[in-house]
Amino acid sequence: MTVQRTTPAMSGPLLAVLALLAAAAPLSSDMYLASLPMIATDLGVRASGAQFTLTALLLGIALGQLAFGPLSDRYGRIRPLMVGVAIAVVACIAAALAQDIWFLVGARFVQGFAAAAGIVIGRAIISDLNAGLGAARAFTLLLTISSLAPVLAPLLGSVLLAAGSWRSIFWVSAGIFAVMLGGVLLVVRETHPPHARDKAALLAAGEVVRRAFKGGLFPAYVLQFAFTFGVIISYISASSFVYQNLMGFSAIGYGTAAAVNALGMMACGLISVRLIRRFVVRRIIAAALMAQLFMTGGIFVLVMTGAPAIWAAIPIFFAISCSGFLMGNTTSLAIGTVRQAAGQGSAVLGASQFVLGALVTPLAGIGGGFTAVPMALLMLGCCLCAGALFLVSGRIEARRTA
Repeated sequence: MTVQRTTPAMSGPLLAVLALLAAAAPLSSDMYLASLPMIATDLGVRASGAQFTLTALLLGIALGQLAFGPLSDRYGRIRPLMVGVAIAVVACIAAALAQDIWFLVGARFVQGFAAAAGIVIGRAIISDLNAGLGAARAFTLLLTISSLAPVLAPLLGSVLLAAGSWRSIFWVSAGIFAVMLGGVLLVVRETHPPHARDKAALLAAGEVVRRAFKGGLFPAYVLQFAFTFGVIISYISASSFVYQNLMGFSAIGYGTAAAVNALGMMACGLISVRLIRRFVVRRIIAAALMAQLFMTGGIFVLVMTGAPAIWAAIPIFFAISCSGFLMGNTTSLAIGTVRQAAGQGSAVLGASQFVLGALVTPLAGIGGGFTAVPMALLMLGCCLCAGALFLVSGRIEARRTA
């Protein structure tokens, strides 16, 4: 049984809190990107060692979603959500106190694992309250609002870095997660009623996910979503080195450039919300994928031909902006195939996203801090994979409707 939709259920305050929870990942990653070179120097490790803290964070987010998604189906949305966000506060404090790289890696893993509660349960709450085009608009609007995080986070991180040290970034992160916890306590209400949580309902939800995997459409959308995120994380994981070491930006200059790129993605997300009312979602995705493929191809050509590094900033902006048309819409298509098991389906979707991110991150730094070749290859490769999976999902849908 689905919770009935009401205007208060998707009120402005609820949407704002869910957006803040969805922003847990970009807040956790983007705010400290500019500090990676300083972390490497301060803790006596290479660039790849500092980037491993990002890998640990992404792996934690992936595994955390697999844990908190089913827990929210079994015990309701609120209790697992509060526990996860509270643990994230403690993990941020631990990261701020880290004295060696492995302690920092461990703290970042725990932070990612706990923060995943907000990401996966927030998506499940939206699915509890919306369906169809309403879900597509809600997911896209949520991701668009939460995309303020990658706009503001690099700037805030750069300012904190200029004013103090990389440790101050984690103290501020702890404060942000504390605000999230307060928002959950004051605004969010249970959307997964007790009758939907019994053992039979949980087993039925698992069966829905298993049937969806056998049907092929759900895994196609899941992997498409993951590789779309792969384009973003390939850029994110290498961007601080590419912009500062190759393009010559300062830490604050890099934060500003990253914010501009995120603003492009946010603007495209807002445009997508309006386009959904006029065009089929798959048509929007198709156009955005073609544009992103053209831009990632342009980045690859510029890097491989030895063009001035700054030239790549323009296609990077447009490639990242295209993600605003893709992330929310692909999420709605994927979750729409397993709506009766929103928690587990959301967990699988999010886990795939961050598992791929954890695999891509160390590859982006494999050439060291003074080359953009790995980033260019990964962005183009992930975009090609997302496009191929989009074609696969289209064929599966065509067979179903034939």
